[in-house]
Amino acid sequence: MTLTRIALSNPVDADEPIISVLDVMQGLRAAVAELSDNELPRAGLQMVSNYDETTCITASIGMARNNLLLGMGRAGGLERDHGCYFNAGGFSCR
Repeated sequence: MTLTRIALSNPVDADEPIISVLDVMQGLRAAVAELSDNELPRAGLQMVSNYDETTCITASIGMARNNLLLGMGRAGGLERDHGCYFNAGGFSCR
């Protein structure tokens, strides 16, 4: 079994890696699956997950994406219907 270390550069502190919970959990699931297929049954053991926060994270990412798309659509509709637009100074209407 091989576990891969996941580290990205951190723009705030270059000495501290950025860890993605989604990437870590994906690797953990793969490791657990491999253990469950090979080592654990021979030892008469099983591994059970009690909580997986990736469900909440994935739902939050989807909600944020949908809200951004909705906001962009509404801003586009304001520009078309009322002459409102975004510029360097913020939101303006003609």
